[in-house]
Amino acid sequence: MSRNLLQSLLRLPQTFCRIQVSSFHTAAAYNRRKDMRSLHENVPDEDEGTEGERSMVVSSSLPVFPTLETHTKMTFDGMLYKDIPVIYIKCSQNNTIMTTFDVKTRKILSMLTCGMEGFRNCKKGTNVAGQAVGLSVGKRWVQQGMRTFRVVIRGLGPGRSSSIKGLEMAGINIVSISDTTPAPENGDKPRKARRV
Repeated sequence: MSRNLLQSLLRLPQTFCRIQVSSFHTAAAYNRRKDMRSLHENVPDEDEGTEGERSMVVSSSLPVFPTLETHTKMTFDGMLYKDIPVIYIKCSQNNTIMTTFDVKTRKILSMLTCGMEGFRNCKKGTNVAGQAVGLSVGKRWVQQGMRTFRVVIRGLGPGRSSSIKGLEMAGINIVSISDTTPAPENGDKPRKARRV
């Protein structure tokens, strides 16, 4: 019996060599848990907000909108609001037309379209063409010494916002932007459904 036991003990290192022992590391899980603990320790208990957040008082937005006094008493660059010349912008799908109108003399001072700027065919209906028209109208009036204008925009074409951007790039001081795009209450009767 002792001999069998001795032989089995001698074979024991050979069996251990055949068994593949997989290594098990706990360092990554331990460090991850440690990082989460430090993250939770640094988080404040309650929301402190930004500096001055709670003391801020929101004022009424009514002074932003024009009143009756704006029309008669307010001045911009030495001119009354009602005497400031108006730039009418008509934006269609195919073109952008800018007309400058003098309120005092009730006459059209200038008119410029995308076609007059050199854009042809479908290029007249792009936002680049609208910006080019706004830029050239603005440069023309800045050279003549007029910088303050009101803008009345009509239509939903692609040159709608880019024409105003062109005016600003030229150095025009836009006092107000009015939108006179017609919006139908009921509108026309829709077309009948197509039969398939």
